[in-house]
Amino acid sequence: MTRHPGGALVLERMCGVDGTNVFLRAHARSLIERRRGIGACVDTSAEAFDQQNWIDGGAAVAFLVVPVVIGAAVRRIGSVRLQDALFRQPLALPVKGRGQFLNAFLEMPRGVVLLLVLYLCTNVLLFSLWTAHFLKFQPRVYAVAAAAGRMAVYGISVSTLIGTRRFSWSWLCLRVPYERILGVHGVVGGLSLVFVAVHGFGFLVVFDWGRQIPQTAWLTGVVLGGLFLVFTPSVIRGVRTSWYSLFKVAHHFLVPLIVFLSALHLLWLNIDRRHHLRLTRGLYGSTALLCLSGVFWVFNLIWEVADALLAPVRVEGDPLVVPPEHEWGAPPYVCLLVSKQCAAWPGCWLSVTCLRAGVLSHPFTVVLNNCPWLEGSRPGRAMMSVFVKVSGKNSWTGRLKTAVEKMRRTEEGIGGAEQGRSLRECVREDRETEMRQEAKGGRDVAVEEETAFSCQGGICQRRRAAVSVSALSLGLALTGPYGGGLSVFGELSKVPAMIFIVGGCGATVAASMVPFLSAVPGRMTGVIWSFRSLGLFRQLRGYFSKVPSEFCHFYHSSAGGCVDSETGERRGGAVAWSVEEGRGRGEGETEEQIERDRETLGVQRGRPDIDFLLCNLQEAAERRGTTEVGVFVCGPISLSRRVQEVVLRQNGRGSKASHLHFHVESFQM
Repeated sequence: MTRHPGGALVLERMCGVDGTNVFLRAHARSLIERRRGIGACVDTSAEAFDQQNWIDGGAAVAFLVVPVVIGAAVRRIGSVRLQDALFRQPLALPVKGRGQFLNAFLEMPRGVVLLLVLYLCTNVLLFSLWTAHFLKFQPRVYAVAAAAGRMAVYGISVSTLIGTRRFSWSWLCLRVPYERILGVHGVVGGLSLVFVAVHGFGFLVVFDWGRQIPQTAWLTGVVLGGLFLVFTPSVIRGVRTSWYSLFKVAHHFLVPLIVFLSALHLLWLNIDRRHHLRLTRGLYGSTALLCLSGVFWVFNLIWEVADALLAPVRVEGDPLVVPPEHEWGAPPYVCLLVSKQCAAWPGCWLSVTCLRAGVLSHPFTVVLNNCPWLEGSRPGRAMMSVFVKVSGKNSWTGRLKTAVEKMRRTEEGIGGAEQGRSLRECVREDRETEMRQEAKGGRDVAVEEETAFSCQGGICQRRRAAVSVSALSLGLALTGPYGGGLSVFGELSKVPAMIFIVGGCGATVAASMVPFLSAVPGRMTGVIWSFRSLGLFRQLRGYFSKVPSEFCHFYHSSAGGCVDSETGERRGGAVAWSVEEGRGRGEGETEEQIERDRETLGVQRGRPDIDFLLCNLQEAAERRGTTEVGVFVCGPISLSRRVQEVVLRQNGRGSKASHLHFHVESFQM
């Protein structure tokens, strides 16, 4: 055995069976002579182990039980406004142009921020307790490193418990959906990386850079450090959205590997001379936390695999590509009409996989056309529409669009493509068919045999009896549902009025929930939607048919600017649409025809005056005797920031005025 640089060797075996104490046999006597029970015949391992398990138990209560108790107490005792002030309001206004990393924290609900603060404070307390414990029972030379190791175990366990999508502690116990807890997940993972680094580097320095550490423990420690260096950056919002494949690989493969290696690392700390593994009694609590997190991950994996295989998705209509009509810079959209045996709820999101576009799954809010369990019938197949905004030719959405276009051109009898007609002509024909039906005041029987529409009247995708596109041919799979929906407002009966302010494809959230809310007697529902694609509007407008016209405001924002509600003039913004730019895209339509088309659809040109419209809808709710009004926002940062400014101003009028409950659904989950 090598000589420790601090002095003479201590050759006798340490008392007790703690693996960390066994490592100390090569330390200088001057470092351990003041530690009772180390280097002598007094065995204090039982007392040390009891304290370690008590600290582990306290950590489990602080991390898992206390947040549940606090949330349940506030929900039962506090008013709906108190719940909104403490838990649901975003932390601060988002900052435009400051990047996704900062806004990921600013957009956090206060309840999630409270969880994060509670976690950080608990870490400070537990780290102090562990440091004091190791200073009492073991040499001070590595007390900080040993305490950091215990904190790393807590971080790995909590990160895994809240990081799964369906079967997670945050969803089962707190009803905080996956997309809301991702920010906390990243902070917990980053803090765990710091503790792993302190733990590993500290022991390397103390034990002669690993020469006096068992090779098994050294190897697992090095691998864990490397895995954390890859995993932690992947959960940062900017990295997650830019390199989504890295996030998916890290999330689904590195997390279970980290949990497994952490448990193996604890087990390998105590290997006797016969190479027998024996878990030290002082590590029972830490190992139990790791195993609990592993159980959550395994159950989540089983649920997702079973959901994909045992409840396969079925394509109910031919996939449709909706190209821009007259707009400059407006994106195309891919529309899928599918059904799946699942307990979907309005506003939920599912994970969509299309092997023709790539092997990774992506989250999308689905437009729910029917909800069997909500309608009181027996559980059945939920009919859903998926709208995918195409963001680039080489992106996942771009490859999905290419796959759909190829299938429409090669499959016989699909959408008229076999007759040489373009996708634009198919979309135009669908639009003319719909307008003809509205003019007649009913449905054309001859047309009905060819074209089927969703139950809400919002989808004009073709469905042929002879030929249909199967989910297998697209490689399509859906798992879920996961988070989303109106659960963010707590008990819906306490918020009897709901205003949706959405932009672009964010309207899918409103389209999924508005039909069900409008069907509830006594509820008020309002919609403010600005969009660039008239084609997307044609697909979704049927979902808002039950909303009174005075509560429904649609704006075609490709023209830029904002419509002044008093003068009717458009102000601000650069004009992004012109007749010259529209020619070739709008099949030669004139500006008068386009304006007439907008009037027929009930669409205004420009951007909405959020201040005026939101205040008007709030006053309408007050006239109906409603004092609690929900405001659901889904759109770009500029939209959510403007709405939040108006909400803060309106809520400052006093306790007797109606209260706006604000929730923002971010584009970048």
